[in-house]
Parts: sequence; C-alpha cells; structure tokens
Amino acid sequence: MFHTCKLFLFSILIILIGCTQKATEQEVVEKSTALLEQGSYAEAEVVLKEFLSREQTSSVVRNMLGASLNKQGKYIEAESQFLRADDTEINIYLDDRLESLFQMQEYESLIGVFESSNIDFMLPIETSHLAYALAVSRFS
Repeated sequence: MFHTCKLFLFSILIILIGCTQKATEQEVVEKSTALLEQGSYAEAEVVLKEFLSREQTSSVVRNMLGASLNKQGKYIEAESQFLRADDTEINIYLDDRLESLFQMQEYESLIGVFESSNIDFMLPIETSHLAYALAVSRFS
C-alpha cells in the first residue's frame, strides 16, 4: 500500500513538472527590462542566458544580454552577444554596443557600427566616443 501511494505521488509530481511552462520570450523581456532598470545586471544576465539556452535565435534577448554584460564591464562577452543578434533587429541597445567597442578600443568597429546604424539622435556620451574613435583611428 505504501509503495503504491509513493508511486502515485511520484507520478503526479512528474506530471506537474511536465506541465510547468518555461517563460516565453515576452515574459523574459519584461522581467529582464525591469531588472536592467533596477540596475540588477547580474540577475538579468542569469535570466537571459537561461532563456537563450533553450531559444538561441532571439535577437531581442541577445541584445538585452549584450546590454547587461556591458553594464557589468564584460565588454568582450557583450560584443559577442551583439554580433550574434540579427542585424535587421532594431537595436535599442546601440549605445551599449558602442560603449563596449569603445572600452575595448575597437575604434574602427565602433565607427563601422555607427555608420551602418540608422539613428537620428545620439546622446552626448555616444558623440564623444565616436569623436574620440574617429580621431584615434584616422589620425594615429
């Protein structure tokens, strides 16, 4: 009797585990956006990497991961994620990508990313990074 009851409970547990759904891309984006806005970059990194371990093609999540890594000073990892994201995806994290390239002193790449982007407005920090990159790469 005890063995049958134990087997029954184990079966229910397996069914419940199978029924739990993984977070959707939208849920991951919403949770990660909140974490990034709170400055919880390491927590956002964990959430985003966990999602990408299952769904490797999400450009939005890859760009968010790149931004999270950039905020933590992990510039090489950040650039790797930005490069793996689909280029046709509108990248709202362009400033983070430019920052990563600037910190890695990849000035030609920074200029190339800027020139290939379709932006009408730049923040002062982006403008200064671009000006510095242009000066260093063109006049050294």
